[in-house]
Amino acid sequence: MTRLGRSLSAFIVALLTTFAVTACDEHTAVSTFRSFPETGWERTDTVVVQLDSLAAAGRYVGTVHVRLSTAHPYPFQELLIAVERDLMLAGDSLQALRDTTIDTLKIVTASDRGDYVGRGISVLEYAAEPFTVDLPAGTSGRFCVRHLMTRTPLEGIREVGLTLRRD
Repeated sequence: MTRLGRSLSAFIVALLTTFAVTACDEHTAVSTFRSFPETGWERTDTVVVQLDSLAAAGRYVGTVHVRLSTAHPYPFQELLIAVERDLMLAGDSLQALRDTTIDTLKIVTASDRGDYVGRGISVLEYAAEPFTVDLPAGTSGRFCVRHLMTRTPLEGIREVGLTLRRD
């Protein structure tokens, strides 16, 4: 095989591998993270996640992920988060239905003794208890994630994200 033939074969294998890896995650509708400055997460800093149009109907599982910095410790044992969804549900009828719901989630960040319970070394990762929602194909709208804590800004919060996957 010539040098050009080997290069072309390697390129084709790499391209097929990329397509295969991408196809393995076809159940993920959206996955977004937002970083915050060293000063922390302000109450007015809402993480907005756009949902363009779902390709497939089904039960979707949403998970809020939070990453805390150990350099600037988060001062509480829990973190309360609101997830607001404002969705246009495409249906069989001519008129779409609107779903506006707010879920309140709690993330336990430390034990009663004050030991962190997250995974990681310099950045600790936490996931809230997942929420589920049944959505028809074509659903669009947005999810908004904000904290419900009285202190603002919340020190130690480095990133907040939302993942929505078809079950």
